[in-house]
Amino acid sequence: MRQVQLREAKARLSALVDGAAEGEATIVTRHGKPRAVIVGIDEWNRLCTVPSFGRLLLASELEDGDLPPRDTAPPRDQAALGFVRQGLRLSSPYLSYPVMVRTA
Repeated sequence: MRQVQLREAKARLSALVDGAAEGEATIVTRHGKPRAVIVGIDEWNRLCTVPSFGRLLLASELEDGDLPPRDTAPPRDQAALGFVRQGLRLSSPYLSYPVMVRTA
């Protein structure tokens, strides 16, 4: 995939569109950073019709029990964040057991 600056893309838009129609995508940059991509309509339609992961799972022939049960417990980082929101913090990350200390 080639890259062109915005100024060059403006000057050569017709040629870039022809290239995109033949399957050659182009990245358009502004100040050296990628800002847009020129792709052909066939590639665009293909990308727009990619199913979501959820739809792929629904379309699969999975049966009950094929997937492990979902763990509904909050991650450890979120549990620690809950202590901070309550004005509590762990007294030391080096202790083998948590000790709660009121911070407010």
